[in-house]
Amino acid sequence: MFASTDAAPQLEASKALRQSLKEASAVNRSGRIFLGTVLLVSAAGLWVIPVEMGDAAMRLIKLLFSACLLALGAMFILSARDRLRHPEIRLDPEARELHIMKPSGTLSLCFDDLAEVSFSEKTMTARSSDGRVQLVLPLMDPQTEKALREAFSEAG
Repeated sequence: MFASTDAAPQLEASKALRQSLKEASAVNRSGRIFLGTVLLVSAAGLWVIPVEMGDAAMRLIKLLFSACLLALGAMFILSARDRLRHPEIRLDPEARELHIMKPSGTLSLCFDDLAEVSFSEKTMTARSSDGRVQLVLPLMDPQTEKALREAFSEAG
């Protein structure tokens, strides 16, 4: 069902998809790690500021505030790691294959084996010629969905 007459548009679509995935996730992940690090360092930096010996209330406030900063910093850093759980998508226009890489392994699908590819509600579904679902892929951002739509429309 997917016929190709020219590999150049597919190659450009594949490059655009990879670039959009790299830019969005790299900036998001870097921002989360940076903010988490700033919060962790701020929590430690609170204790550099001296407090009078008899001021127990101020020490308690510093302790609670630094605990909150530590928790927020850890949350941001750990949420950046969560982004790695989402699959990496690679299109190979020359081999006419779609590669989905997850920490658990890699799935490769040939365009020729797919009879139908549909997009709905931030999900891509690929079916084989006998109607079996070959792939259900959650799409995290609109740029990824747009690039995949373009790649499959040019392939088909």
